[in-house]
Amino acid sequence: AKRTLLFLSSAGTGPWDLKRKAVQGDVRIIVLGRSRLPAHADLAEVRREEFEQALLSGSMSIAGAEPGCEFHFVFNTSFLKGGELQLDMGDLDRAWKLPRRYKPEGYVKLTFKTLQRSMRSTE
Repeated sequence: AKRTLLFLSSAGTGPWDLKRKAVQGDVRIIVLGRSRLPAHADLAEVRREEFEQALLSGSMSIAGAEPGCEFHFVFNTSFLKGGELQLDMGDLDRAWKLPRRYKPEGYVKLTFKTLQRSMRSTE
């Protein structure tokens, strides 16, 4: 499977706009944090460089073992029904093990729309 970095944002606590990225098949979303970074480091830039170096060297890490990984989850687009996917904290790898950091009632919600078949083939 080809790994591609589609989107990387600066740190934040609110919603992230994924800039209308189109995805299909298996999708892994990783939320990265500042772990082991100096306070002045640009989070997005450092994590992007780490990802690109791992791709070039062929040393992509195991899911969830990426530097700074706070939590991650995987889904397949063929199972999506309606316009959103909501995952509770217990469904997020790593996060459910850290109840002091993440509230048990917390969740991740993705909102999306299905593209027309002709649009999929051009992206």
